Amino acid sequence: MKSITSNLHDVFYSNLDSSNEIFLISPFICLNVAKTILESKGNRSVRLLTRFDLNDFSSGVSSILALEVLHSGGVVIRGLCKLHAKTYLFDRKAVITSSANLTNGGFFNNYEHGILFDDPTTIDEAYRYFLKLWSYGKSFQLSDAASWKKIIQQEKDSSSNKKELPDYGGIFNSEIVTHQSFVKWLGTASDRASLDTDIHLLLEEAGCNYAVCFSHHPNRYKDGDQIFISIMTDTRDYAIFGRARAYAHVRGRDEATDEDKDNVGWKKKWQYYIRIYDVEFLSGDLHGCPFLYNDIVNNLDYDSFQSTQDRYLLGEDDINTKSALGQKQDVRLTTLASVLLNQKFDKAKASKGLISPQILNQLFNGNTILGLK
Repeated sequence: MKSITSNLHDVFYSNLDSSNEIFLISPFICLNVAKTILESKGNRSVRLLTRFDLNDFSSGVSSILALEVLHSGGVVIRGLCKLHAKTYLFDRKAVITSSANLTNGGFFNNYEHGILFDDPTTIDEAYRYFLKLWSYGKSFQLSDAASWKKIIQQEKDSSSNKKELPDYGGIFNSEIVTHQSFVKWLGTASDRASLDTDIHLLLEEAGCNYAVCFSHHPNRYKDGDQIFISIMTDTRDYAIFGRARAYAHVRGRDEATDEDKDNVGWKKKWQYYIRIYDVEFLSGDLHGCPFLYNDIVNNLDYDSFQSTQDRYLLGEDDINTKSALGQKQDVRLTTLASVLLNQKFDKAKASKGLISPQILNQLFNGNTILGLK
């Protein structure tokens, strides 16, 4: 731990230059600092959580142009209402918590104080906190900037009494009910896939391009829930090769027909469906896919799954997270794990590409159900 009472900007840029992934939380940001961040960014992954309060932009304490510049330079930006924290995380190797925003005042003019932490526990807590806030943030688009500038200008031109401008950030509320996220896996412990397995072949054999199968009625799924589709591998992990949205299970409708069972023998046991839509499947083989243990459990531990997180919150402190998957057909993710896994899947998608809709349409897509996509 190191106290920073001067030259905060030097400490900030020194850590940025030596990192590959940067996570920034700053309510305000100015154009000058934004440009300097981009000069140092290179091919690094940078995420910024800030505020979209138009009053901040109108008064000049923050800059819409800075957001436009950062967005155009590849920085991913989200906004959150009532954000006040200033936290800067570098590669999960160091984190700065500070009174300073990413502004000229914060970096150069004001008397600010920060603390640099390098201990794993503090860094891990900061990372989880970032993911939690990030999951409630609203994404920034260039079209937002044009709209916000127009609203601000109209208010400045108005001759009437000035009014409070809107805040377009997301709302943090742990009570908000959102869609659940699950990981569903194919295969068994005695029949694990090689990483050289072709994903297109998996879809042909498992039919998971239109539905995933269970040995019981999967009643906990709701319309719109997210499903990550994976397979057990001979690396003793779960390779996640697909992402989709679910339809809630309807008894009688979402069950294998006698014809299905005759054509695919294992459906006599795994006969209950969760039908899916908005499907995305990574192309190629299983190399380069996100992995449940390596990318999620090894990072978040008990915060990976809803069941293990609940046990921790009830006071249990000796939790074997991996054992939570024993004798299960799927697992529900926490909000933190869902955010992280979506980021990992997006990264794999950018690298590997997706199986094209044309190829997916050539596969058997199940019996047509009226009212479903």
